[in-house]
Amino acid sequence: MIVLFATGALFAFSALFMTLWNATLPMAVHAGSITLFQAMGILVMGNFIFGGFKSRRHWGGGYFMKMKLWRKWANMSPEQREQYKNNMHCPHVQYHHVVVNADGLYNCHKRPEA
Repeated sequence: MIVLFATGALFAFSALFMTLWNATLPMAVHAGSITLFQAMGILVMGNFIFGGFKSRRHWGGGYFMKMKLWRKWANMSPEQREQYKNNMHCPHVQYHHVVVNADGLYNCHKRPEA
């Protein structure tokens, strides 16, 4: 399903890109017209060259990260949720060392000084 949607989106964006290219560039800068597959190639190469395939995984972003956190949150008791909220927003970076104790509760410990 996702592959089918991604393929359809690629063809749609390529068709849009081809239409815009063929409507403006041949008259403006005397560039030749392009086909759908040439437009697709330009889009894919441009995405690759300009960093479009970099990993977008970072804290707090992305659909999969949010879903993982949502599932984790749904399985917590109210006490665990409260501790999680309190400990994950520690005021200083050195306090972000979180340990789960035997009760399944989160403890925020200061990282040892080096």
